[in-house]
Amino acid sequence: MWRICASFAVFAALLISSISVKLPQTPAVNKILLITIDTIRPDALSCYGGSNHTPNLDNIARQGILFENAFCQVPLTFPSHVSILTGLYPTRHNMHHNGLQKFQDQQTSIAYLLRQSRYRTAAVVSCYVLDRKFGLNAGFDIYEDRLARQKGGYSGFDAERTADKTTDAALNVLSRLPAENWFLWVHYYDPHVPYSPPAPWKGYRGEVGFVDQQIGRLLKSLESKGRNKQLLLLIAADHGESLGEHGESTHGFFVYNSTMKIPLILSYDGSVKGARNDVNAATIDIVPTIMELTGIKDPLSRDGRSLISLSKTPRSIYFESLYPQLHGWSPMRGVLKDEWKLILTTRPELYQWKQDAQEKHDLYKKQPRIAAPLGKDIAALSRHVTKSVVMPDEETREKLESLGYTSSGTTVAGDSDPKDKIGVWTLYQEYLHFKNSGKQQQALKLLEKIHNQESSNPFFVLQLAKQYRESGNVSRAVDLLQKLAKRQTDADVHHELALALQKSGNPAKALDSLQIAIKQQPDRLEFRESLAILFFQTGKFIEAIGEMKIVLQADPNHASGWNNYGNILREAGKRKEAETAYGNAISLNPEYATPYNGLGIVMFEQRKVQESIRHLLKAVSLDPNLHDVYFNLGIAYEASGDRDKARSFYQKFLDVAPLEMQQQRTAAKQRLNQLR
Repeated sequence: MWRICASFAVFAALLISSISVKLPQTPAVNKILLITIDTIRPDALSCYGGSNHTPNLDNIARQGILFENAFCQVPLTFPSHVSILTGLYPTRHNMHHNGLQKFQDQQTSIAYLLRQSRYRTAAVVSCYVLDRKFGLNAGFDIYEDRLARQKGGYSGFDAERTADKTTDAALNVLSRLPAENWFLWVHYYDPHVPYSPPAPWKGYRGEVGFVDQQIGRLLKSLESKGRNKQLLLLIAADHGESLGEHGESTHGFFVYNSTMKIPLILSYDGSVKGARNDVNAATIDIVPTIMELTGIKDPLSRDGRSLISLSKTPRSIYFESLYPQLHGWSPMRGVLKDEWKLILTTRPELYQWKQDAQEKHDLYKKQPRIAAPLGKDIAALSRHVTKSVVMPDEETREKLESLGYTSSGTTVAGDSDPKDKIGVWTLYQEYLHFKNSGKQQQALKLLEKIHNQESSNPFFVLQLAKQYRESGNVSRAVDLLQKLAKRQTDADVHHELALALQKSGNPAKALDSLQIAIKQQPDRLEFRESLAILFFQTGKFIEAIGEMKIVLQADPNHASGWNNYGNILREAGKRKEAETAYGNAISLNPEYATPYNGLGIVMFEQRKVQESIRHLLKAVSLDPNLHDVYFNLGIAYEASGDRDKARSFYQKFLDVAPLEMQQQRTAAKQRLNQLR
């Protein structure tokens, strides 16, 4: 009787796990669960050899197929997910940035195609840049994206939902789906900065561990209800995280493998258990895989290939980051083919990435015969590129900056290689940290330092002008912007100039500048909201209401927009409509203080004094820095007959209100004297 020694058995297992696996005949699939995890490197998972303990993801890998060499197309959340859901390169779906564009080609989405095939489609997303306002809800019957979006501040990412709450939402959505023929996309955001997982987890790898636990909870619920049969389970990251490699602390700027190589795992009834496939795969391969396993005919030509029938025939996989271009520097485009990777910038780079995992040895000058055909592939795959359509509103700007992203759609041609600008980029990230932490003076000094280095760069001139405006130096902001507008006819410049002119007390000139911006980009929600506020301040309530209706129809999750709409309706005498608008703001974000103040005023105007006081007290309990509310409480308590409390709140207002609020301070002093 033959025996295989233990050492040989181990060797055989390793051998099987390292070769490409021929997959079995396509099984029946009638349920699809796509889980995307933000900002995960393969080496953050133990199934990829990492030291981090991820037992639930490891178990999925044991039950299915792990792709050892998988890559994303863009190292940014929104455009990467568009590629995941369409199977198209960004050069074809034309989405390249976070928060600056709206996806409109809904017929290319896997959700749309599955819904046409009588699948119930649902999504649970966990960060602001995937909000429905950016268009990824197309094709989904259910799109669960209601996140608390409070204005301003880093504040633990008010634009994020943590993994436990994401799983709660996913379980709720699952309870509303039929027994079969459903597609659910669940997105976890936690490994994104800042790294703040609950105890006992710590840091970036702790965030990954917490997500792993919550995925386990989700899958356990599916299994307990018997809904894991005929299920296709796909696990993918949208991009990785640099963690200091090549001088980049996070992601988005460079296209090295620290941010481009991702985990990709799939499992379904009949899949080879514990298989490891070393063929180069990509996120664009997910949609063709779903099509093959469901047996649904795809009417479109995709850029990806099914992972089920992926061959070893070398193909060029395109990738890009146009993010540096937003700062006036060279974009980065590239292809990966077999063991070679070409990056095109001002100074191209070529890497033999399988041997040089950290991409430290640039072979571009030494291997021109290899680089040349790869360059032709990039040119061919880039030919669909068209001008990006930008549409950031004010809230989007604040959220993107709080997440460490550029919030301006200003794009200027530049030939500076991003490799030469990583130091400036790092300073800019530090500036955003100071700004989001409320350290405005430190932020301003750092931005002035950056401007000294990049004085001819319109992006940093615009950022400095904005910082001057927000810091109260409006005249300096207007001066910078007027000079910039003469040489840069960009809509963002004219919009920022309008805001500065408005703050300087010149609404007529502000309107002129804003109209230039709107003429250039009429679909920008930010411009619409600024126009509404200008109309409101000049007493044109009907026009203001019309503009805000457009904004809120496009972005119904915009809590501060609903608050602004409430203010306009209240001043227009439409109290019931204003009450509804404030209620919508509070429903979207119960911790948002300002709409409680608005509700307090509406109640007072309807002579419901006690209700008014209740709402006003709630406002100051949530935000003690809302100075107006103390004055309003003084008026409300005076009307209720409680003179002592009225005096205390008038005095509180005088103690905290800035000197610029001279008219209200004078009124408070007069009322206080009358009550003595």
